[in-house]
Amino acid sequence: MITVKNLTKKYKDLTVLNNISLEIDDGEIYGIVGVSGVGKSTLLGCLNGLETYSQGTVCVDGTYVEKLKGRELREFRKNMGMIFQSFSLIGRKTVYQNIAFPMECWGYQRTEIDRRVRELAGLVGIEDKLPERPDNLSGGQKQRVAIARALMLEPKYILCDECTSALDPRTTNSILNLLRDICEKLGITIILVTHEMSVIKRICQKIAILEDGRIAESGSVRQIFSEQPEALLNLTGEERRQEILSGSCLLEVKETDLKKIQMLMQENNLDYRERKKEEIIC
Repeated sequence: MITVKNLTKKYKDLTVLNNISLEIDDGEIYGIVGVSGVGKSTLLGCLNGLETYSQGTVCVDGTYVEKLKGRELREFRKNMGMIFQSFSLIGRKTVYQNIAFPMECWGYQRTEIDRRVRELAGLVGIEDKLPERPDNLSGGQKQRVAIARALMLEPKYILCDECTSALDPRTTNSILNLLRDICEKLGITIILVTHEMSVIKRICQKIAILEDGRIAESGSVRQIFSEQPEALLNLTGEERRQEILSGSCLLEVKETDLKKIQMLMQENNLDYRERKKEEIIC
């Protein structure tokens, strides 16, 4: 279990995290969501001791992270697997070598490393890619390698920092399904940082919405989306605005409006049944 109390982090006069308090139960998928720059990744770094903080506490299974130093901190991080948006694979190494890297760093026996690599390659579905180098893989395959590497030291927690942001929708769904399976089969707790509400709705049980370095709202995903608090509306409104600016959104057309459009197309001798579905730019 992870308990964060009154966590504050400052860079000189800039407050990045402001009095953050939350609890993450064992075996759940917990989403931390917010627009860019609100402190999501910084909070994630505080959980595994990569970031220091000005005040407050982070307690993981009874261990206070801020009290750890040196080898104690390194041992603690063995229990925290990390998955990044950019995959962070080593280009000169093969898939096998990338997955094996954490155990090699800790001096495990070669036979144990080999067993674990092949076991995890099978779990994430890349057994046939072990001799390949990262440049020969798709984005989804690279992220599967990164997931396998994060699992090598048998962590209790997996921290995901925008791990699907660089992927197309179909690949995103397959990676999310894999993470959910890992959570259920291995009992691993997953903390997932994202700005994508679709990711939160698909696999998270609980959510914390960050605004300006503070938790604006938190609770179960079902509760938050049912009650529609202002923090959620602010976030979905910003997400919608970004879609509009990128020209990728589709307007939700009422059935009556659709019939009017079809009638107009018929009047102009347009075969609307055969036309491609066009995007309506807001």
